[in-house]
Amino acid sequence: KTCSGISSPLHCYLYGGNENAVLLELGKALNVLSAIDEVYFSHAVRSFMDELVFIGVKIGSENMFQLITDHLKPLLSSKMSSKLAVLILGFIRYSRENNKLDGNMKKSLQEGKWLKTLRGYASPVGSVLLNSAEEKAVAQISNLKIVCRPKYGVKLASFLDELKFLGVTVDLEEVYKLIPKHLRFPDNLSSLTKDSVLLLLKCMQFTGADAFESTRHVFSQSWMKTTSGFRCPSESVLFDPMWDRLLKVVSLPIIDESYYGSRIRSYKGELEAIAVIVNLDSASKLVVDKLKLLIASSGLIG
Repeated sequence: KTCSGISSPLHCYLYGGNENAVLLELGKALNVLSAIDEVYFSHAVRSFMDELVFIGVKIGSENMFQLITDHLKPLLSSKMSSKLAVLILGFIRYSRENNKLDGNMKKSLQEGKWLKTLRGYASPVGSVLLNSAEEKAVAQISNLKIVCRPKYGVKLASFLDELKFLGVTVDLEEVYKLIPKHLRFPDNLSSLTKDSVLLLLKCMQFTGADAFESTRHVFSQSWMKTTSGFRCPSESVLFDPMWDRLLKVVSLPIIDESYYGSRIRSYKGELEAIAVIVNLDSASKLVVDKLKLLIASSGLIG
């Protein structure tokens, strides 16, 4: 007889007062532990401790740990509630602090698809955890598996070490290193926000342009907002007020600083690396090319 009804002795525990709180809560959440109803037995049940252990009743954290571990492994291959996921992180902390986490269990925890991300449930290995400031921008320009922070609430932040142990990337600079190989733009390029573009340039500033070699094709697409609409970087100009006379000759597709803000000028080197026109020689050449096209289309030549 337990507090939750009649249970097998194998699924019962007798509270001794020194059990780990995480194990108790996780055991209850998994429905593998039911507390013996000591009031029903008039508290006499404690005089039969050896007999209780013999028939399988769990007493103390050591016995609970093994029962929970055996029950937990099969559950790690599928989605689970946020409460259970947070309890598992607490279980990992307890296991590591007490040197109880064996290699097989660690592998199951790392590779099981039980962690909710913005792309569905995924394994911790290869997933990333971001704060809300970067989350939307990274999600828009990459196919990285971003942990769904709102689902788990503020408690997730207290388990960063455990998440890193499982293979989740939690350091922003490490995320920057992952973005180049996972770079993916939305189908609707005009939906690319200024925060996403600035994040991309910041990432390039950190990793270097060469890191984007395998995904350079995105830079030939028209996603840069200019005064002449959306253009590809090679058709866009980071304008210098000293070139004012050029605008009197022909209109240029100037990067819209009213949209991106002045911060975009701090990425002049990165813009040049993706073929944006940032110097007078290149701007002058663009003007000459445009004039040639205008003259040719007007029929003045030939």
